[in-house]
Amino acid sequence: MASPERSFEEFMASANGSVKQAPPRMFALVEEQDCEYGQVFAWGMALKDGAIVVRPGGCAVHWHQSAENALRFFSRIAEVHLVWCQPSA
Repeated sequence: MASPERSFEEFMASANGSVKQAPPRMFALVEEQDCEYGQVFAWGMALKDGAIVVRPGGCAVHWHQSAENALRFFSRIAEVHLVWCQPSA
């Protein structure tokens, strides 16, 4: 809720600025099934101080220092590749 000294529009302008400063980057860890296709092993969100990784269906949630660390961790149990959903800005 906006404070009495600040309008809702001012609050939203400030909030939008904060959100746009460091948006998370979405990625997937794609498991190699064969040479023709892969499937999503896990979805991830890279933040400035770490990465959250969730298996499809929400059956497991992991915290890693980075998307690359998540890749190294899951590479021990599956043949996965890091795929960024959007190019970096």
